[in-house]
Amino acid sequence: MRMQAVLTHMREEQRQLDDRRRQLEVELEVVRAQVATQEGKLRVVIGEAAAADERCGLVEATLRPLEEEREKVRALVLALQAS
Repeated sequence: MRMQAVLTHMREEQRQLDDRRRQLEVELEVVRAQVATQEGKLRVVIGEAAAADERCGLVEATLRPLEEEREKVRALVLALQAS
């Protein structure tokens, strides 16, 4: 009889552990899906940052000659005011 009780108890433990394993597998799939979603969002953000950096470089390249021209005009105005 004692052996039967032990076996019954062990089967119940096995059933509980099987249930818990299935729950953990479901949770794992949810986490994997969330990771995939976040990876996708990160790729988008990285792409947007790279595009913004490129636009910033283009703006700076456009602005640089304009600033140089402004300095030339300022120097010319100061020279004309001094004379």
